[in-house]
Amino acid sequence: MNIQEIKNRRHFLKELVALSAFSMFGWEPRAAAGEKTLSEQAITEKTRAENTRAENTRAQNTRLEQALNIEPYRGDDPDRGHALRDGNLPDLCKPSNLGKLETSDSADFVIVGGGITGLITAYKLRNYKTVLLEAGNPGGQSSLEERKGLPYSLGAAYFCDLELVNPLLLELGLNPVCSGLRPMDLIFDNREKINLAESKVPKDSRFAKDLFELGKLLKGYNEAGAISVIAGVKPEQSKLDGIRLAEVLTGFGEPFLRFIDRFLLSSICLTAAEISALAGLYLLQDLFETIYAFPGGNGAISKALAARLDEHISRNAFVWSVQVKGDGAEVIYQAQDSIRKITCKHVIIAAPPIVAGRILQGVSNAEKGPLFSFRYGSYLVSNFIYQNESKQFSNFENFNLSDTAAETSLINDFIPAELVLKSTGSYKPSMGSILTVYSPFQPGSQGRSLLFGSDRVELLTQVAHELSNRTGLEMSTIEAVVPTRWGHAMAAPIPGYFRRLENLLYAGRNNPVYTLNHSSLFGVQCLENAYVAAHYGAERALRRLK
Repeated sequence: MNIQEIKNRRHFLKELVALSAFSMFGWEPRAAAGEKTLSEQAITEKTRAENTRAENTRAQNTRLEQALNIEPYRGDDPDRGHALRDGNLPDLCKPSNLGKLETSDSADFVIVGGGITGLITAYKLRNYKTVLLEAGNPGGQSSLEERKGLPYSLGAAYFCDLELVNPLLLELGLNPVCSGLRPMDLIFDNREKINLAESKVPKDSRFAKDLFELGKLLKGYNEAGAISVIAGVKPEQSKLDGIRLAEVLTGFGEPFLRFIDRFLLSSICLTAAEISALAGLYLLQDLFETIYAFPGGNGAISKALAARLDEHISRNAFVWSVQVKGDGAEVIYQAQDSIRKITCKHVIIAAPPIVAGRILQGVSNAEKGPLFSFRYGSYLVSNFIYQNESKQFSNFENFNLSDTAAETSLINDFIPAELVLKSTGSYKPSMGSILTVYSPFQPGSQGRSLLFGSDRVELLTQVAHELSNRTGLEMSTIEAVVPTRWGHAMAAPIPGYFRRLENLLYAGRNNPVYTLNHSSLFGVQCLENAYVAAHYGAERALRRLK
């Protein structure tokens, strides 16, 4: 030990003794004039060390951000949403000042929320004076972006019920790519085929047998008919709504149940132990349906709708209040720094229940109260853009089936964005490769704190390391990372979910001035239920004109 180290050690021991005495007896040696006491010196040193660590962390994150080229978040911006939640309204939006606000416009119909449901609703009402107010860019979780001619999804990637939505797609001139395969066929990499029409049980593996048994279970469930919140849930369906899916999935092997959980997490941010059996069985039908997809996912539909509705859409318009009155509604919203009021004959709220409950005014507690009873999952979508084409991916969905995935992994599954273009022959190697990575978080988990409270660079770097380990793709080949966060993304269909939907729909059914038509209020959130919700909302609005 050199002399300087000895001096430092002695100085440290003196400080330690003095600080111990101070903490025990409140005693501290008097400092000479102009000098700091030992405790003041220690506090200064601690502050300096904390500042140094913070600076080092910032510098390291800057290097990582530059190395990975992590772009700003897309998706939810929580600031105004949290202000609405906390009651921090602009002065002109407060109840006592609403009378001072002059009407800036009027319309037949106002639609609040420009996600896929709001867009389809506006399209059905496009021949009337219809105004769609969207807080950000139209599309919501059905949005896309494009890089080097290769579109990629910021949320929903595909759908299964072509028959239901095809009339709309034909009007929009959209032709989805049919994979010709069910999601399960993709899981098996086209090697194992399951034909539910056959009575013979496959003998290849326990997993295949479990799949076959699930198919038989779903076939029996389908005999009860389609789920319709509008027409009313049938008694046998209500029983399933009252229990958890795990109570129905008995006798299946652990690897198969693990896969079911990964699939459900990606679909709705819940596992079989949490989801209503009715909702879970509805979602599991997709495993036996054909995949239909567009380049960039369901965002292609939103893009086509927005292009045809441009004159009806008011972008960056945040709605603070919807006042329901006897002869119509007043909608108070903020566009940039301007507070505006628009009146209408009928208002359609296509925003999630958690938002609808806070902006809806002038209705009974029976209509409004249930809107606060929902729980929400959140998720992160990370698009990793690679310089070169990757030829190693042939499966559309790539689930993480590790037995420790739930505890340690940030990656639930990923989709190679270029596969849709490759299936049409439109892909060019110069486009490179884009992996769309999904990280779902269950209600009540750390999800929202990770998405809105933690360091973006640290979070995305962790995802990048995990993706590199899973795929073998070098992190040095990443051109950019495009993160999208969805905070209150998925209304969680826990047991009793459909009963709540029925009660909510019934409570507002006789009020002719407004309609709630977010897709989550008509079943499990998906394109198909968005289409049903849009039809319901447009039909109720048109009745107002008769």
